[in-house]
Amino acid sequence: MLDGTSVRVLSFIQDYKAQHRMSPAMKEIAAGCAISETTVRKYMQILEAGGYLAREKGTVRAIRILKVG
Repeated sequence: MLDGTSVRVLSFIQDYKAQHRMSPAMKEIAAGCAISETTVRKYMQILEAGGYLAREKGTVRAIRILKVG
């Protein structure tokens, strides 16, 4: 079960991808969710560990949504 911030981050990514046809950058996620980039990294790790998303290491804007929260 995801907490509120996890849901907010995942929802932001989904909405951004739908609108822009590409993944958001960490800076954009931070601004859109009103959290720091450090906090974004923490929640991205939580979402990856939970199987909600996957990222390609070393590639910018490479977030794949695997399941919806």
